[in-house]
Amino acid sequence: VPKGLKNFSTEHQLFNCRDGSQVGLFSAEYNGVVGAPDISKDSSLVAIPSKGQVELLDTRMHPLKTVNLVEGDVVSSVSFTQNGKWIIATTLTGRVLAFDLQSERLKWTKDLHVEPLFIGEISGSGKLLVTAGVDKKIVLTNADTGDLVSAIDCTGPMLRASLASDDCRILAESWDNYIAVIDSRTGTILNTIAFSKSEVPIGIFMGSDEEIAVVNGNEIEIFKRNHPEWWWGHFFRPEIWFSIVLAILWLWRIKNWVRRPKRCSA
Repeated sequence: VPKGLKNFSTEHQLFNCRDGSQVGLFSAEYNGVVGAPDISKDSSLVAIPSKGQVELLDTRMHPLKTVNLVEGDVVSSVSFTQNGKWIIATTLTGRVLAFDLQSERLKWTKDLHVEPLFIGEISGSGKLLVTAGVDKKIVLTNADTGDLVSAIDCTGPMLRASLASDDCRILAESWDNYIAVIDSRTGTILNTIAFSKSEVPIGIFMGSDEEIAVVNGNEIEIFKRNHPEWWWGHFFRPEIWFSIVLAILWLWRIKNWVRRPKRCSA
């Protein structure tokens, strides 16, 4: 198990975004690990993995229901779908399960990774599920059916991946202490940010996806996107247009110099 596993918490706290006050506290432990939780889009439910189960709570952290998903395995993360009627859970053995909360039945289950899978994320559009595993793979699947969309090979073991709101970019965190921005359509690495601290950095896209917030140890760092990462994104940079204007002026002067009539000597 990668060294960063020791950084997983054994409790979750829910805070009010307006005044920062603590709303509720939930503690659970399985060999020192409790999985990554989620809150529904309408903020009415909280889902927290614990052992092979998912605990459903209200927003005061009062238990409502326990969903038994797997035996002999550990649920490492859970995400609500866009409509809040399903949850999609990942396990430490690399399995992903979609569970219907209304009918209380499994909708689909897939073995997407061959090594520990810690966190899965549903895209902002609700169409895609992205998972990143210790097996050095990032996998995109259809959130409704579990069908494979694409698999991206990485250079090292991955902790987590999340999608930008347009589903075009993936923000991936590596156990090797770096964060990568990846083109979700081609698998091309567009940018990387390396960190020197021993803790594994955790990042999220912010607002309109123009900024990335990274939790690095006991610090939060904000990185601003200066221009789109693809080749045409360089035309968003002022220095490129300044260079183009200088080049045009230089060519214009050369053209005038060549066309200038030569003076005949007497």
